[in-house]
Amino acid sequence: MAICPCAWAESLPSPFKQSAEIDNLLKRGYEDLGVEPLGVVNDSLFVRRAYVNIIGRIPTAHEAKAFIDSKQKGKRAGLIDTLIESDGFKGKQFLFYAELLRLKTNEELYGMAMHHYLYEAAQKNTPYDKVVFEMLAAKGHIVENPAVSYYLRDTGMTLDNVSNSAQVFLGTQIGCAQCHDHPFEDTTQMDFYRVAAFSGGFKFRSSQERYKKLAEVGSALAKDEGIDFSKIRKEKGERKDKADKEIYAIKKKYAKEATPVFKNYDRNEMLDKKDQVLTLPDDYQYNDAEPGDEVQPGVIFGTMPELKGNEDRREAFAKWVTSPDNPRFAKVLANRLWAHAFGYGLAEPLDNWTDRTQVSHPLALEYVERELKSNGFNVKQTLRMLYLTKLFQREVSTDEVAEGQPFHFSGLLLRRMSGVELYDSLITISDGGDLRKKQPDAEAKWKAYVKNYKKVKAMKPKELVALGSEISEYEKLEVKRKREIQLMKIALEKAKKENNEQLVLQIKADLKAAYAETKGEGLKKRLMDQVKDKEMIDLILYSQKRNGKVETDKYLPASEQPQPFKAGTFPREFGAADGEVSNNSKEYASVPQALSLLNGNRVEQVLYERSKLTQWIKETKSNKEKIDLLFLAIYARYPSEEELEEYLPYTDKAYKLKVVAKAMLNSKRFLFIQ
Repeated sequence: MAICPCAWAESLPSPFKQSAEIDNLLKRGYEDLGVEPLGVVNDSLFVRRAYVNIIGRIPTAHEAKAFIDSKQKGKRAGLIDTLIESDGFKGKQFLFYAELLRLKTNEELYGMAMHHYLYEAAQKNTPYDKVVFEMLAAKGHIVENPAVSYYLRDTGMTLDNVSNSAQVFLGTQIGCAQCHDHPFEDTTQMDFYRVAAFSGGFKFRSSQERYKKLAEVGSALAKDEGIDFSKIRKEKGERKDKADKEIYAIKKKYAKEATPVFKNYDRNEMLDKKDQVLTLPDDYQYNDAEPGDEVQPGVIFGTMPELKGNEDRREAFAKWVTSPDNPRFAKVLANRLWAHAFGYGLAEPLDNWTDRTQVSHPLALEYVERELKSNGFNVKQTLRMLYLTKLFQREVSTDEVAEGQPFHFSGLLLRRMSGVELYDSLITISDGGDLRKKQPDAEAKWKAYVKNYKKVKAMKPKELVALGSEISEYEKLEVKRKREIQLMKIALEKAKKENNEQLVLQIKADLKAAYAETKGEGLKKRLMDQVKDKEMIDLILYSQKRNGKVETDKYLPASEQPQPFKAGTFPREFGAADGEVSNNSKEYASVPQALSLLNGNRVEQVLYERSKLTQWIKETKSNKEKIDLLFLAIYARYPSEEELEEYLPYTDKAYKLKVVAKAMLNSKRFLFIQ
């Protein structure tokens, strides 16, 4: 990766001045704490740290060599700028959002919508407060407004969503107060329900738009048949309810054949229900209200937003949460970004701020918080400011820090690569750092879904009826096909019991063929016998779609994969988040991890015959250069004279170098970020 000059310094508030101010505030903190700051790392350690912390992978051998050999003045700031403007930074920012917001790409279609929304936010560096506001105030269908997927992620669990929102965006754990007054804080159960009352008026999986569309279809088709609804109303006179009932029955009758088109429509939509209110639970036991009482919206700190007339309650809530005047919103993000840049927060844990929270350098936190508000919650600009500090260049501290306790930041805290960083780093070595590949599956499936949604929405009533008829026929054939497969399975078990090997093989072949016709190209090919119109086939399959089914590709970087990684995969084995709880990735060691590094496929791919590393070593002429290349690729540094002398004898045979490389990949020097 080439090093570019810092041209951005002319157009932005000087990040150098901001970074120097942070270092100055840290220096004052060191004096108060009686701490001596650590020294500055050499170029080799810096380039490796910069790549991993900023874009989530180690540098390639060529990238490390170019930086170490460079005599360019200000090359460290230049490298930081280059990395921050790279696709890798955007990818790591997406993964930051994915873990924070518990993204589940393959959980129904709204999971794919949320993946798309967060990916776009990272690509465009959308201001953080705008992202949060759009999610908290969202309504409608995922195609029209992908941000609505934030609520659909917790369909039917409104109170859990409220608890999670407070924890993620405000660093406040109020979940305990859902059932009783918080045992350790001032938050009461009534406080919890008042906050939840802002979100008490929406309906998950709303059928409103579906019924509206079907009513339009039924009305249009009935009128085409000469039915006059005004005549029915006139005949019924004052019996308005009977007229409405008759008209509804007529519309339903004419729209019946179009109903299958909208089978899954309401699974991906959420609308407000203005007359719906939140009430206290039946077991509410405090003397400030009675069980079942209606709860009015309220806040637990800061200024209560004014609810004007018919203003959306969730929009008012979103304004309160993201307001620069909210005492927690910017502070919590500032601390999260500090931890994102430096591996540990100024206050820990990141999501449990209380009156007892200890901040190691409060002045530094206040400054970052102020700058966040000043730059419009620009995540990229804020991280650039943090990476340009002297702190980011300091040696690591090997001090043991108890969980939740403050760290003095005399340098960075020694940490192990996360599961995702390790995953991308191994791909970097095997593929030569080409992590700019995009996930074609996720984007293609999202675009196809949006395209078909818009086609259906624009269809005329008769077209919808025709499509609905085709879908009904398809569903009948699918029921028949499933029954046939079930009978094959029964026959297979019977053939096994009778030890009829020839019949077993025949049924297995038939089953394989039958399964092939139930998905992908096999299904489309079978549908061609039923429907000749390719476009109609796509719309039939669209109507059946329940999730995006984005496939994992082991050759793509983490940011281009569906999130979270599946259980049992390499990143999960090394502690990657599971998508159930916000920020629950772990950095621990285990026996299965050691076995995976010694014998697993991921490490073997690094040393595979056609990997970039193996090819580069083959192309290298001198034995010294082979060892240099190995050290640069894995450790981002040149070997010392002693190491060179020790490993040169291993260059005479390819398998010997492979043994050396595997030992290096299993070393703490590779696994840890110094």
